Amino acid sequence: MTALSSSDLASTDPTPRARRQWLKTIAQGGRRGDPAAAWLMLDSIAAIGFAGGLAGAIVAVPAGAAAVLPWVMLVVLSGGLRGLVVMLATRRGARQAEDAKVTLRRRVVASALHRDPGAPTTTGVLMTAVVDEVDALDGYIARFLPARKAGAIAPFLILLATAFASPVAAGILVVTLIPFVVAMALAGARPRTNPGASSPRWLG
Repeated sequence: MTALSSSDLASTDPTPRARRQWLKTIAQGGRRGDPAAAWLMLDSIAAIGFAGGLAGAIVAVPAGAAAVLPWVMLVVLSGGLRGLVVMLATRRGARQAEDAKVTLRRRVVASALHRDPGAPTTTGVLMTAVVDEVDALDGYIARFLPARKAGAIAPFLILLATAFASPVAAGILVVTLIPFVVAMALAGARPRTNPGASSPRWLG
């Protein structure tokens, strides 16, 4: 059986871009799309319904309780939907992180079993890699990546909904969206992981 190379287990290129690409490959796990991010985007749609229900209820107050009731129902349903989709996004993100960690641990174990005689990597280092350094990827895959992907699309959904209600308010949002995009780009440039997790020391 052919031994795995270090490039299968970690980024051998020390540049930040290469480490981000390695993390992305590990996190994707051969899937198409990101279900956790999709659930978070649905949360944004539910938030639009929640805000629309509040606005409609306030406007309908002079017309009496009968006019307010449908908007209140929209608020309740949207709030419940938000709670549900956030729970599903959290569970799906945790599942994606677990799948990625299992795959990576299998690679580390396979590398340990097929390493060259006399390799400087000790058993302690391999144990640390299998447990601590792999676990360091959990938050990045389960929470940060889905939130970043959803955050890149959600503002435009909210902007579109706002434009129907108030073009002036939508214009204000467009102006404030520019620094938001810059902040998201800077956040994406530095993954929230342990520095050791970006380039694990699987092999000697």
